[in-house]
Amino acid sequence: VIALVRVLIRSRSELTHLTLFRYLKTHAPNLKPQSIHCDFEKATMNALRTVFQTSSIVVCLWHYVVCVGRKAGKLNLSSLIFASRNDLVHSYIRCTSGVTLLPSTLSPTIEELWIGVQASGWADTFEPLFSYFRREWVPKVDQLTVFSHDKRTNNFSEGDNRSLANVLPQNHPNIWALALRAHASEVRCSQPNEAKMTPAKCQQHLSAFK
Repeated sequence: VIALVRVLIRSRSELTHLTLFRYLKTHAPNLKPQSIHCDFEKATMNALRTVFQTSSIVVCLWHYVVCVGRKAGKLNLSSLIFASRNDLVHSYIRCTSGVTLLPSTLSPTIEELWIGVQASGWADTFEPLFSYFRREWVPKVDQLTVFSHDKRTNNFSEGDNRSLANVLPQNHPNIWALALRAHASEVRCSQPNEAKMTPAKCQQHLSAFK
């Protein structure tokens, strides 16, 4: 994936994102994506729903699994897996990570999993993780599920971000260094056999939405 548009913003507020997406719509009024992938930034998601009301907002499975894994780590459940060498403990964590793969109508099965945890004698250990899940994720179950989507992560855009980062001299470069390296990357992509997406093709794709 090669980005058609890159934006530099100084704020991640909902108002900033609203301004950005509305600006895009003024230049591409026919832009009506069927689905939009993003991570779990609330401001971004709210702005997308406001501007692209007919689009399905799809969250990233990978980012969700990372969130659950980090929470399990903070609760020392990860170390418990290695200490106890208990496959059952491992499977409970994996099941909570896999809930997003289910249709939203089946998400209540997390309570069935909790019944199994109680029956196995691990309720006290896992109660904080399940409380976190009920608080943070159950209310978002409709937007959480990736069951019916072919692409379930936004790793393709993350890969493009990485390709840009590879040509930058440092993290958080100044505007001059960023512009210079971005131009160098564009020139490289415009060379024959270097990339399938050339600047001309990018312009052709953008023109389709005008």
